Parts: sequence; C-alpha cells; structure tokens
Amino acid sequence: MTTLATTYVGSYSISNGGTPSQPPTHVATTTADPLSGLQAPSYTSHCDHSGYSSNASPLNPGTYCNGLEIGNATSFTFNSGVYIINGGYLDLTGATTVTGSGVTFFVTGGKYSQPALNGISWSNINNL
Repeated sequence: MTTLATTYVGSYSISNGGTPSQPPTHVATTTADPLSGLQAPSYTSHCDHSGYSSNASPLNPGTYCNGLEIGNATSFTFNSGVYIINGGYLDLTGATTVTGSGVTFFVTGGKYSQPALNGISWSNINNL
C-alpha cells in the first residue's frame, strides 16, 4: 500500500505479506469525523442487487443489499455515483487495480460498517 501517511487508534494488523510504504503511526485520540457535516444519502429498502459478488467491471451505482464483494479481478472500475451498501460488507479483496472518479460508498452502520480492502492497488481514484 502506498500512502503519504497512515495513522491509527487502537491496534492494526497487516496480513498476507502486505507492506505499507510508510510505517503506520499511532495517535492517542480519535480524529473528528470529517464527513459529520454531510447529510447521509437517502435510500429505501429497495435493492438493485442482493448479495452481489463479481469480478466483472465496470460496476454501476445503486443499492447493494446484503453486501458488495469484488474479488480476484485484475482491474476493476466503479462508475461515478453513490453505492449504498445496505446490510452486509463492502469487500474489495484481491483486485489488483481499482479505478473510479466521483465515487461515494455509503455503508449502513452496525457490524458491517468496516469495509474489507485487502490486496488491492488504488489507481486513478478521484473524489472517492
């Protein structure tokens, strides 16, 4: 993972041979939520997709119920827009290159609010 800086509160782990370009730095307190002033996108219980799992690209915005999983794709593109993950995880594991511009992920809360971003290389990501 190439970053200018990575900070964490609590603990962190790196698995499967991952190596950050800069060692993570521990901070004693949490940072205020930079998105707290924004209103959450509105959504209904309508699902455009349910339990979506694929490595076919590109993907269009919409409501993904019971998770959105992209795995083992050489490259993957998200088209511009809002991707609502309503119940379930956002899991981008094993995609070599991920691209997109004007992409927003909104993951509904609870135990699903922590995305899995493993083994990927972000490329050409603007306004994510």
